[in-house]
Amino acid sequence: FCKRYDDDALSSAGVALGPGSTLNNNCGAMQACLDSGAPNYGFSNFDNMLSSFILIFQAFTTDNQAVIMWGAIQAEPDLWFVVVIFFLGIAFIIDQTLMNVFLAVLTT
Repeated sequence: FCKRYDDDALSSAGVALGPGSTLNNNCGAMQACLDSGAPNYGFSNFDNMLSSFILIFQAFTTDNQAVIMWGAIQAEPDLWFVVVIFFLGIAFIIDQTLMNVFLAVLTT
């Protein structure tokens, strides 16, 4: 996966960006970076708290949890290990804990 970096942040850090410069992405020789919007008509993103809570709730309910996880891995390929640990933590810890609480409330 290749990633495009923020040109404003690079130029404010003193990195010279000119024509033909490849400092703003990590694409290989035969790759091209294309900007694409957030999936699901722009609703699936971590840009604000509401969208983040909706995605975390969707991952908690295991409704397309893998799609959200792979999207997060593609957004930050250098941090794939953190993303996998986060989503596995949601799957095992939160799902199991809240499911047991839900069953305990139903049985009492």
